[in-house]
Amino acid sequence: ADLLVEQQSSVDTIDLHGISVQDGTRIARQKAADWWDRLGEFRSQKARERPLVIITGIGRHSAGGVSQLRRSGAAALLQDGWKVEVGTGKFVLKGRR
Repeated sequence: ADLLVEQQSSVDTIDLHGISVQDGTRIARQKAADWWDRLGEFRSQKARERPLVIITGIGRHSAGGVSQLRRSGAAALLQDGWKVEVGTGKFVLKGRR
């Protein structure tokens, strides 16, 4: 799972297409922490300027047509204290709460 995500992602965009909910949630948490650490000094300002986009897909292949990964990943990141903006097929991290 980690290798697939690395292959289909970039510095500020994490693509979790094709990843299980459990692995995707774990990877989203890990990548969020890595992104935050990389921002260095003035993190809060930099996070607003260059947010982390986590692509989950819209859930066409999921039961009910709703992305379980987006739900689970966003909930875990909110629980961890991140500012999360949920969008269609993705969520965006803009810093810490």
